[in-house]
Amino acid sequence: MQTVDSGKGKIVEAFGLQTNYLEMGEGEPLLLLHGSGPGVSASTNWGKVMPELAKHFRVIAPDLAGFGYTERKPDFSYDIKHWGKHLLAFLDALGIEKRKVMSHFPFAAETITDELVEERYQASLIPGAQEGLRKLLVKPNEEGDTPLSGMPEHVVATIKHPAIVLHGREDKVVPTEMGFKLGRSMPNADLHVLANCGHWVMAERPEAFLQLVINHFSAS
Repeated sequence: MQTVDSGKGKIVEAFGLQTNYLEMGEGEPLLLLHGSGPGVSASTNWGKVMPELAKHFRVIAPDLAGFGYTERKPDFSYDIKHWGKHLLAFLDALGIEKRKVMSHFPFAAETITDELVEERYQASLIPGAQEGLRKLLVKPNEEGDTPLSGMPEHVVATIKHPAIVLHGREDKVVPTEMGFKLGRSMPNADLHVLANCGHWVMAERPEAFLQLVINHFSAS
């Protein structure tokens, strides 16, 4: 039985791991991918916006390898390449070929509620929760390519699909310049910088987030 509030959802085997995921709604698949950090999971990142998104799409949010309630193995290498292989295996296991993807890579102080802190804290207490955490975020390079969430700019530039980049203006975790780099690198990307917003756009500006995301994926 799936319970979004607890983070425990459905289980499927992918890349040798019993993979936990949340699923809501019907129609065209919308894949929600969380980022990395203490207490990060499908539930803590996306739980509050999934019900509204599920009115428009079949929303699927997995716990990536090393996070949430997905199985942990001591010999598994927690890096972006294995995350990619695990994710592809997960999609194959669900029989999903075409899908829309939304990915999230401190909050503004006024948006941090006791409930949100408790959710992240409890998720960080899951045995082995810190194993998947890696320092994937970097500062923009003054010269040459800057890796964007593990990929050089010239690789990001090959993404031709319509894309949307949402970045909080007050983000203290990822510099706003990184959002501009993403927006400039992808030829068909729209960039939105949200005021009075830190790192978690979907938690800090949920109404704006939902409107922008639903409009973008409904049109594309």
